[in-house]
Amino acid sequence: LLGIIGLAIATILGLVFQAILLLPIALKRGHFRFKLNIFNPGVLRVFILLLPLLLANIFSKSNVLVERYLASSMVDGSISHLSYAFRIWSMLAILLAGIGIVIFPKMASFASKNDTNSLREIISVSLRVTWLIVAPVMIFGIVLALPFVTILFQRGHFFISDTIVVAGLLQIYLLCLPAGCFGNVTARTFYALKDTRTIGLFSSIESIVYIIYTAVLAHFWGIIGIVLGFVILYNISILWQLFIIRYK
Repeated sequence: LLGIIGLAIATILGLVFQAILLLPIALKRGHFRFKLNIFNPGVLRVFILLLPLLLANIFSKSNVLVERYLASSMVDGSISHLSYAFRIWSMLAILLAGIGIVIFPKMASFASKNDTNSLREIISVSLRVTWLIVAPVMIFGIVLALPFVTILFQRGHFFISDTIVVAGLLQIYLLCLPAGCFGNVTARTFYALKDTRTIGLFSSIESIVYIIYTAVLAHFWGIIGIVLGFVILYNISILWQLFIIRYK
């Protein structure tokens, strides 16, 4: 009824509804009690650990703005095509990356006990299981990208020409699906080790470099260059994370 404004309103209402559902837990009397105490030693310790990540996000979250800026100077529809392909990739990455969330308490427990052997083992097993799940999805996604995008989007003003472009971009995005899923394990390893400075520093550096080389790639290959820049970013990121984690 309200068009695109209705989508924005629905998003806000969804967030409000989530907050309402969680409110009884926050206000429930018993083991947990809601209390705002920013000077609590534990809160201050968490804030100090979060600070490098907050600073790094200034650079990493600007990547999307840079991509949209570069795409805005290309043919009509480039921003939409980029967004459609990226949303599908993001959906797959979120669905396949749950293992990192599940194992994090164990990782934190092993790290707090300095049990490096158990920590190394759970990281290794998690990465291998993730690969066994992600690899087939990546292959089938690349092969079936065109019919998949057709079923999802091709209707109304989304024509066959749009489907072909989005499917092609999705195939490139999928080349870094394993890296995106691995990152949910490796990033949480840094958190378990309470080493947010390393990941914050390297993330900031790689984001700055990403902006530079993506602009160059976009100049030569257009919208494909933007996606290639994203793929290079994630694949290189997982390499340095694995290297540093192994060293630690």
